Parts: sequence; structure tokens; C-alpha cells
Amino acid sequence: MDHYNPLYDSYKEGKIKDTELALNEQNLIYGAQHWYPLLTNVTPESYLFELSDNERKVLSIGITIPDNIEFRTSIENLISKYQFVKTTHKSAHVFKPINNFQDFKEQILHPSITMSFRNYNCKFLLFRKWTEMNLECRVYVFKNQIRYVEVYRDEKKEFQVDMFPSIIQFVAEQVIPKLSAIYESFTVDVFYNGGTNWQVVEINSPLWLKCGAHLIKYEWEKDRIHETSVPICRYTTVSQKEGEDSSKEEVMEI
Repeated sequence: MDHYNPLYDSYKEGKIKDTELALNEQNLIYGAQHWYPLLTNVTPESYLFELSDNERKVLSIGITIPDNIEFRTSIENLISKYQFVKTTHKSAHVFKPINNFQDFKEQILHPSITMSFRNYNCKFLLFRKWTEMNLECRVYVFKNQIRYVEVYRDEKKEFQVDMFPSIIQFVAEQVIPKLSAIYESFTVDVFYNGGTNWQVVEINSPLWLKCGAHLIKYEWEKDRIHETSVPICRYTTVSQKEGEDSSKEEVMEI
């Protein structure tokens, strides 16, 4: 267990017998049913579809989907307006819209979705309007302060280093205050919406719980991340030395 986890002292004292269970229970609060209602004006329009106990049971098996007509009718109606779906905690990470019931079935039976039901007994599916998210950044907030920012997806090579201040401003002004009633530490994924505008993709757990970073070796750098007073910002750049035929990506930090 990470020593930045508030449960760490109890863990060291042997009071926690099942560490994975304890971590999963901590992660429950980061489900979409908690954060989405607080962020409706800074994230794509979504709909929380409540599942019955039996529907959750079937989906946690991961072989088939509920076969009742009410379920299928509800899903088809939602697909007509919303072309993306995830559980409250996980998506299938398939970067294409859901256009029909078969698309929905394929994604909802993805192993990461199945494990989400098994670990968190997700009570809702989050349907969202399809939105192109070509440039995404991960921002880590610890004790209500932004500690780390990284660019982890940039499909159209849109990122510019001078975007970091607008990312930090957006999270500081539009995300942290709205979530302060339920979180003091969390990870937020944001996407570029043109100009200086950013929106929320989703809220994830803190780095000390379940969420990971792509451009930094967290186990080696965790103290620096948590103790910094100025956000650490990381991105990749493509460089090519004179006389070399191939280019390579390098991780840069400001």
C-alpha cells in the first residue's frame, strides 16, 4: 500500500487484512455517479442509467448481457442520443462511437468492463454524447493542490507547451472548487476543446490509489510529486539529430 494513502498506518499496524478489498472500497467514491452531477457544465452531456441487481450480476460474469426486453429497449433509446458508454469506473477504451446494440454489446463485454463490475459492483452505466478527444492530459490533485500534469494522448499533434497554464487554470478554477465537498485528492483527465478551452473527460482516483501516470516512474518520483509546490508538467517531443535518419520521442519536463 502506498505510504501516501490515508490507510497506510492502519495497513502497517496489520489492521487491514485484505489490502485489495480495502483499496477497492476506497475507490468506490470516485465513481461517475458522484462526480458527474457536480461537473455537468464542464464535461460532455451524460446520462446515468441505473442497473438492477440481476443486470449487474449478469454483466459481472462477462459472457452475455441481460436478455430482458426492457433492458434492450432502454439501451437502444439511449444509443440514439448517446454514443459512448462506460461503467461508473471503467470504459473499454475503444475510440469509436456506439452506433447500434451490437456495438454496445461488444464494448460492455470487454474484460476491463467486466472487472469493473466485479471490483465495484457498479450500479450505473454512464452514457455520454460522443465527443472527439484528440488531445488529453492527466492532472493530479493532492490535498486540493495541482501537483502533476502530463500530456498522455495527442492524436493530431496539437499540444503546445504554452497550453500548460490554461490547463492548470481550468482545473484550479473549474474543477477543484466543484469537487471540494467530496474530494481533496483525485486525478482528472481533461481534453482540449479548442482555443484556450478544456473540458473534463473523467475523474479518477489519486495516484496513491489506483490511477497511474504514463510519463513518469511514480514509484521513484512519488515524493517529489506529492511535495512539490509548483506543478510538474511533462510531455513528449519528437527530436531528430543531424545526420540521423530516424526520429525519436523524448520526455520533456517544465
